[in-house]
Amino acid sequence: MSTESYGIDPLFRPPVQGAGEETMYDGDLFDRMDQFYNTTSGAPDVKATGVPFAFFHRKVRGLLRTSSLSGAPAKTWCLLIHAEASLDRY
Repeated sequence: MSTESYGIDPLFRPPVQGAGEETMYDGDLFDRMDQFYNTTSGAPDVKATGVPFAFFHRKVRGLLRTSSLSGAPAKTWCLLIHAEASLDRY
């Protein structure tokens, strides 16, 4: 199992031009990214592209699951999972 950081923090992932995708990107926060992440060159908080990772390794007990989401909250959850690139194709 890898302990490398992965995913993309969706608040700092700019939308792809012309893709018409719905995102959680917040341009106001993007300009203040250094208040939330170590953005120094080579820092472990950000990808080589400068966008911060969403997930960092730490030990956890169990996994949160819920089937009570419906409508708008479920849509937001799905958007978050997609935007943060937390799932790969495997």
